[in-house]
Amino acid sequence: MPRPNCGTHIPSGTSSTVTIVVGTVGTVFSLAGAAASVMEGVAAGSTTFPLLAAAVAGIAVFVTVIYFAVERCNQNPKGERGCMAGVIETITPAFTGTTLDNGLPFASQHDRVDVVVKKDYWDLIDAQSDFVFCSQADQSPMVPCFYYNPAVCNAGIGGSIGAGVGVVGGLLIAAAVVAAIGCATWILCLVALIVAVLIVVAAAIIGAMTGGQIGRAATSQPGPMSTGSEPQALQVGDYVTEQGNLVNYGDLDNALVFYFVQTTTLHGHSFNSPSFSHTDPDQNLMPDACPVAMPG
Repeated sequence: MPRPNCGTHIPSGTSSTVTIVVGTVGTVFSLAGAAASVMEGVAAGSTTFPLLAAAVAGIAVFVTVIYFAVERCNQNPKGERGCMAGVIETITPAFTGTTLDNGLPFASQHDRVDVVVKKDYWDLIDAQSDFVFCSQADQSPMVPCFYYNPAVCNAGIGGSIGAGVGVVGGLLIAAAVVAAIGCATWILCLVALIVAVLIVVAAAIIGAMTGGQIGRAATSQPGPMSTGSEPQALQVGDYVTEQGNLVNYGDLDNALVFYFVQTTTLHGHSFNSPSFSHTDPDQNLMPDACPVAMPG
Protein backbone atom coordinates (compact mmCIF):
# COMPACT_ATOMS: atom_id res chain seq x y z
CA MET A 1 0.00 0.00 0.00
CA PRO A 2 1.59 3.35 -1.01
CA ARG A 3 2.34 5.87 1.72
CA PRO A 4 0.10 9.00 1.52
CA ASN A 5 2.01 12.17 0.68
CA CYS A 6 2.69 14.33 3.73
CA GLY A 7 1.42 17.91 3.76
CA THR A 8 -1.00 19.04 1.06
CA HIS A 9 -2.41 15.87 -0.42
CA ILE A 10 -5.62 16.86 -2.21
CA PRO A 11 -6.72 20.44 -3.07
CA SER A 12 -8.70 21.78 -0.12
CA GLY A 13 -12.37 22.70 -0.37
CA THR A 14 -13.54 23.38 3.18
CA SER A 15 -13.22 26.87 4.67
CA SER A 16 -11.45 27.34 8.00
CA THR A 17 -13.21 28.86 10.98
CA VAL A 18 -11.14 32.03 10.62
CA THR A 19 -12.18 32.43 6.98
CA ILE A 20 -15.84 31.94 7.85
CA VAL A 21 -15.61 34.39 10.77
CA VAL A 22 -14.03 37.05 8.57
CA GLY A 23 -16.83 36.59 6.05
CA THR A 24 -19.46 36.75 8.79
CA VAL A 25 -18.02 39.95 10.23
CA GLY A 26 -17.87 41.43 6.74
CA THR A 27 -21.53 40.57 6.28
CA VAL A 28 -22.41 42.38 9.50
CA PHE A 29 -20.74 45.54 8.25
CA SER A 30 -22.28 45.20 4.78
CA LEU A 31 -25.79 44.73 6.11
CA ALA A 32 -25.39 47.75 8.33
CA GLY A 33 -24.23 49.86 5.39
CA ALA A 34 -21.59 51.19 7.77
CA ALA A 35 -18.99 52.68 5.46
CA ALA A 36 -21.16 55.00 3.35
CA SER A 37 -23.51 55.94 6.17
CA VAL A 38 -20.75 56.76 8.63
CA MET A 39 -18.90 58.99 6.19
CA GLU A 40 -22.12 60.83 5.38
CA GLY A 41 -22.83 61.23 9.07
CA VAL A 42 -19.33 62.52 9.80
CA ALA A 43 -19.68 65.06 7.02
CA ALA A 44 -23.08 66.12 8.40
CA GLY A 45 -21.62 66.57 11.89
CA SER A 46 -24.04 64.15 13.62
CA THR A 47 -22.96 62.39 16.85
CA THR A 48 -25.32 59.53 15.99
CA PHE A 49 -23.00 58.04 13.41
CA PRO A 50 -19.91 57.56 15.61
CA LEU A 51 -22.09 55.55 17.96
CA LEU A 52 -23.61 53.63 15.04
CA ALA A 53 -20.16 52.68 13.82
CA ALA A 54 -19.14 51.65 17.33
CA ALA A 55 -22.28 49.54 17.70
CA VAL A 56 -21.62 47.77 14.38
CA ALA A 57 -18.01 47.06 15.40
CA GLY A 58 -19.13 45.75 18.79
CA ILE A 59 -21.77 43.51 17.21
CA ALA A 60 -19.11 42.14 14.85
CA VAL A 61 -17.00 41.10 17.84
CA PHE A 62 -20.05 39.62 19.55
CA VAL A 63 -20.98 37.61 16.44
CA THR A 64 -17.40 36.35 16.13
CA VAL A 65 -17.36 35.03 19.69
CA ILE A 66 -20.74 33.36 19.26
CA TYR A 67 -19.63 31.72 16.01
CA PHE A 68 -16.57 30.21 17.69
CA ALA A 69 -18.74 28.95 20.56
CA VAL A 70 -21.26 27.30 18.21
CA GLU A 71 -18.66 25.86 15.82
CA ARG A 72 -16.47 24.41 18.56
CA CYS A 73 -19.40 22.79 20.36
CA ASN A 74 -21.17 21.07 17.50
CA GLN A 75 -20.96 17.48 18.73
CA ASN A 76 -22.49 16.08 15.55
CA PRO A 77 -20.58 17.64 12.64
CA LYS A 78 -21.32 16.22 9.22
CA GLY A 79 -19.11 13.18 8.77
CA GLU A 80 -19.13 9.40 8.90
CA ARG A 81 -18.35 6.76 11.49
CA GLY A 82 -14.75 5.58 11.24
CA CYS A 83 -12.10 3.58 13.03
CA MET A 84 -8.27 3.65 13.04
CA ALA A 85 -5.56 2.31 15.30
CA GLY A 86 -1.96 3.21 16.09
CA VAL A 87 0.33 4.79 18.67
CA ILE A 88 -0.05 8.23 20.26
CA GLU A 89 2.60 10.66 19.00
CA THR A 90 1.52 13.87 20.78
CA ILE A 91 -1.20 15.15 23.12
CA THR A 92 -2.25 18.81 23.04
CA PRO A 93 -4.64 19.76 25.87
CA ALA A 94 -7.31 22.39 25.28
CA PHE A 95 -6.23 26.01 25.82
CA THR A 96 -2.59 25.22 25.01
CA GLY A 97 -2.64 24.84 21.23
CA THR A 98 -1.61 28.40 20.38
CA THR A 99 -0.28 31.46 22.19
CA LEU A 100 -3.77 33.03 22.01
CA ASP A 101 -5.60 30.12 23.65
CA ASN A 102 -5.12 31.42 27.18
CA GLY A 103 -6.01 34.99 26.24
CA LEU A 104 -8.98 34.05 24.04
CA PRO A 105 -10.32 30.84 25.61
CA PHE A 106 -13.55 30.99 23.57
CA ALA A 107 -11.46 30.31 20.44
CA SER A 108 -9.53 27.36 21.90
CA GLN A 109 -9.72 23.91 20.36
CA HIS A 110 -10.67 20.74 22.22
CA ASP A 111 -8.12 18.22 23.50
CA ARG A 112 -6.15 16.83 20.55
CA VAL A 113 -4.36 13.49 20.30
CA ASP A 114 -2.24 12.78 17.20
CA VAL A 115 -2.00 9.07 16.41
CA VAL A 116 0.57 7.47 14.08
CA VAL A 117 -1.72 5.01 12.35
CA LYS A 118 -1.04 1.48 11.22
CA LYS A 119 -0.41 0.87 7.54
CA ASP A 120 -3.79 -0.87 7.37
CA TYR A 121 -5.49 2.56 7.45
CA TRP A 122 -3.38 4.44 4.93
CA ASP A 123 -5.92 3.84 2.16
CA LEU A 124 -8.56 5.74 4.15
CA ILE A 125 -6.23 8.71 4.69
CA ASP A 126 -5.02 8.60 1.09
CA ALA A 127 -8.55 8.71 -0.29
CA GLN A 128 -10.12 11.27 2.04
CA SER A 129 -7.51 13.57 3.60
CA ASP A 130 -6.69 16.84 1.81
CA PHE A 131 -3.77 17.41 4.17
CA VAL A 132 -1.74 14.64 5.80
CA PHE A 133 0.06 15.08 9.11
CA CYS A 134 3.17 12.92 9.51
CA SER A 135 5.56 11.94 12.30
CA GLN A 136 9.15 13.13 12.25
CA ALA A 137 10.51 9.61 12.53
CA ASP A 138 9.96 8.52 8.95
CA GLN A 139 7.03 10.60 7.69
CA SER A 140 4.49 8.08 8.92
CA PRO A 141 0.92 9.39 8.46
CA MET A 142 -0.93 10.58 11.56
CA VAL A 143 -4.59 11.31 12.23
CA PRO A 144 -5.58 14.12 14.65
CA CYS A 145 -8.19 12.94 17.15
CA PHE A 146 -10.24 15.53 19.04
CA TYR A 147 -11.80 14.75 22.41
CA TYR A 148 -14.79 16.81 23.50
CA ASN A 149 -13.87 19.08 26.41
CA PRO A 150 -16.85 20.81 28.11
CA ALA A 151 -14.58 23.59 29.35
CA VAL A 152 -14.13 24.77 25.76
CA CYS A 153 -17.90 25.09 25.34
CA ASN A 154 -18.37 26.82 28.68
CA ALA A 155 -15.57 29.21 27.76
CA GLY A 156 -17.51 29.96 24.57
CA ILE A 157 -20.75 30.54 26.48
CA GLY A 158 -18.98 32.72 29.04
CA GLY A 159 -17.17 34.59 26.28
CA SER A 160 -20.44 35.27 24.44
CA ILE A 161 -22.11 36.63 27.56
CA GLY A 162 -19.05 38.69 28.40
CA ALA A 163 -18.85 40.11 24.88
CA GLY A 164 -22.51 41.11 24.99
CA VAL A 165 -22.10 42.84 28.34
CA GLY A 166 -18.94 44.52 27.04
CA VAL A 167 -20.72 45.90 23.98
CA VAL A 168 -23.49 47.43 26.10
CA GLY A 169 -21.07 48.87 28.66
CA GLY A 170 -18.74 50.09 25.95
CA LEU A 171 -21.56 51.90 24.17
CA LEU A 172 -22.55 53.71 27.35
CA ILE A 173 -18.98 54.89 27.86
CA ALA A 174 -18.59 55.74 24.17
CA ALA A 175 -21.79 57.83 24.25
CA ALA A 176 -20.38 59.97 27.04
CA VAL A 177 -17.04 60.36 25.25
CA VAL A 178 -18.66 61.25 21.92
CA ALA A 179 -20.85 63.84 23.66
CA ALA A 180 -17.73 65.36 25.23
CA ILE A 181 -15.79 65.48 21.95
CA GLY A 182 -18.76 66.56 19.87
CA CYS A 183 -19.05 66.86 16.10
CA ALA A 184 -18.61 70.59 15.65
CA THR A 185 -16.21 69.89 12.79
CA TRP A 186 -15.70 66.83 10.60
CA ILE A 187 -12.28 66.28 12.16
CA LEU A 188 -13.72 66.20 15.68
CA CYS A 189 -16.49 63.92 14.46
CA LEU A 190 -13.97 61.56 12.89
CA VAL A 191 -11.95 61.53 16.11
CA ALA A 192 -15.13 60.78 18.07
CA LEU A 193 -15.94 57.93 15.70
CA ILE A 194 -12.49 56.33 16.03
CA VAL A 195 -12.46 56.68 19.82
CA ALA A 196 -15.99 55.26 20.12
CA VAL A 197 -15.17 52.24 17.97
CA LEU A 198 -11.98 51.54 19.94
CA ILE A 199 -13.83 51.79 23.26
CA VAL A 200 -16.63 49.43 22.26
CA VAL A 201 -14.37 46.88 20.57
CA ALA A 202 -11.96 46.89 23.52
CA ALA A 203 -14.85 46.48 25.98
CA ALA A 204 -16.30 43.60 23.93
CA ILE A 205 -12.94 41.80 23.69
CA ILE A 206 -12.16 42.29 27.38
CA GLY A 207 -15.64 41.04 28.25
CA ALA A 208 -15.19 37.99 26.01
CA MET A 209 -11.80 37.22 27.54
CA THR A 210 -13.08 37.61 31.09
CA GLY A 211 -16.26 35.64 30.51
CA GLY A 212 -14.32 32.93 28.71
CA GLN A 213 -11.87 32.56 31.57
CA ILE A 214 -14.73 32.32 34.07
CA GLY A 215 -16.48 29.65 32.01
CA ARG A 216 -13.24 27.72 31.61
CA ALA A 217 -12.34 27.91 35.31
CA ALA A 218 -15.77 26.73 36.39
CA THR A 219 -15.48 23.47 34.43
CA SER A 220 -13.48 20.36 35.25
CA GLN A 221 -11.15 19.06 32.53
CA PRO A 222 -10.47 15.33 32.77
CA GLY A 223 -8.41 15.25 29.57
CA PRO A 224 -8.41 12.49 26.92
CA MET A 225 -9.38 9.17 28.49
CA SER A 226 -9.77 5.60 27.33
CA THR A 227 -13.26 4.10 27.47
CA GLY A 228 -14.44 0.98 29.21
CA SER A 229 -15.04 -0.13 32.77
CA GLU A 230 -11.76 1.38 34.00
CA PRO A 231 -11.01 4.57 32.02
CA GLN A 232 -7.40 5.73 32.06
CA ALA A 233 -5.77 9.02 31.10
CA LEU A 234 -4.07 8.65 27.73
CA GLN A 235 -0.31 9.16 27.39
CA VAL A 236 2.16 9.60 24.57
CA GLY A 237 3.22 6.12 23.47
CA ASP A 238 -0.09 4.41 24.20
CA TYR A 239 -1.42 1.95 21.63
CA VAL A 240 -5.03 2.89 20.90
CA THR A 241 -7.97 2.15 18.66
CA GLU A 242 -9.98 5.29 17.93
CA GLN A 243 -13.62 5.19 16.84
CA GLY A 244 -15.78 8.21 16.15
CA ASN A 245 -16.90 10.78 13.62
CA LEU A 246 -14.47 11.36 10.73
CA VAL A 247 -14.59 14.78 9.04
CA ASN A 248 -12.42 16.91 6.80
CA TYR A 249 -11.56 19.74 9.16
CA GLY A 250 -11.11 23.18 7.61
CA ASP A 251 -9.05 24.55 10.52
CA LEU A 252 -6.41 21.91 9.74
CA ASP A 253 -6.26 22.43 5.97
CA ASN A 254 -9.04 19.90 5.43
CA ALA A 255 -7.13 17.06 7.07
CA LEU A 256 -9.13 13.95 7.92
CA VAL A 257 -9.70 14.00 11.70
CA PHE A 258 -11.85 12.42 14.38
CA TYR A 259 -14.24 15.16 15.55
CA PHE A 260 -15.07 13.83 18.03
CA VAL A 261 -13.62 10.54 19.31
CA GLN A 262 -16.45 8.46 20.76
CA THR A 263 -14.59 5.39 22.01
CA THR A 264 -10.92 4.74 22.70
CA THR A 265 -9.63 1.23 23.32
CA LEU A 266 -6.29 1.15 25.15
CA HIS A 267 -3.98 -1.74 24.15
CA GLY A 268 -0.87 -1.06 26.21
CA HIS A 269 2.20 1.12 25.81
CA SER A 270 5.10 1.24 23.37
CA PHE A 271 8.64 0.52 24.55
CA ASN A 272 9.91 3.08 22.04
CA SER A 273 10.02 6.87 22.37
CA PRO A 274 8.56 9.50 20.03
CA SER A 275 8.78 10.24 17.25
CA PHE A 276 7.12 6.98 16.18
CA SER A 277 7.14 5.04 12.93
CA HIS A 278 4.11 3.15 11.66
CA THR A 279 6.20 -0.01 11.95
CA ASP A 280 5.82 0.17 15.75
CA PRO A 281 2.02 -0.32 15.88
CA ASP A 282 2.15 -2.51 12.75
CA GLN A 283 4.28 -4.99 14.68
CA ASN A 284 3.01 -4.55 18.23
CA LEU A 285 -0.69 -3.70 17.95
CA MET A 286 -2.09 -7.00 16.73
CA PRO A 287 -5.02 -7.18 16.58
CA ASP A 288 -6.61 -3.78 17.13
CA ALA A 289 -10.25 -3.17 18.00
CA CYS A 290 -11.55 -1.88 14.66
CA PRO A 291 -14.44 -3.94 13.32
CA VAL A 292 -13.44 -6.44 10.66
CA ALA A 293 -15.35 -5.94 7.41
CA MET A 294 -17.45 -8.99 6.56
CA PRO A 295 -16.91 -10.45 3.06
CA GLY A 296 -19.57 -9.77 0.49
